[in-house]
Amino acid sequence: MPLLHLLALEWLRNKKELWLFLEACLKRWKAVSDPKGMHHQNIMMHNIFETRIALDANDNNVVDPKKKMLPQVAVFMEHLELVQSTESAIDALRQRASRNIRNGKIAFNQV
Repeated sequence: MPLLHLLALEWLRNKKELWLFLEACLKRWKAVSDPKGMHHQNIMMHNIFETRIALDANDNNVVDPKKKMLPQVAVFMEHLELVQSTESAIDALRQRASRNIRNGKIAFNQV
């Protein structure tokens, strides 16, 4: 059944709950599409770690595969003005990585 038909049925069934759902969807969409938001930073960080490629304005790769990745990603994020300083970026990235690893271990152990 097409999405518009499902929304129309829900509109007839419970308008208030449909509005709450749509507001929550739009709020999440706004947060995900924010270029300086946490979701965008996580995607960018993941892509840089996986591909070892981060291009500057001149299409030059600023990542040196022979050096540690975390400080390089932090510097790159600082240049993009996503964080205030390299040190705060490194701390935030470490905390985020630890949290992701911890959540991954919990999910793995539940399987």
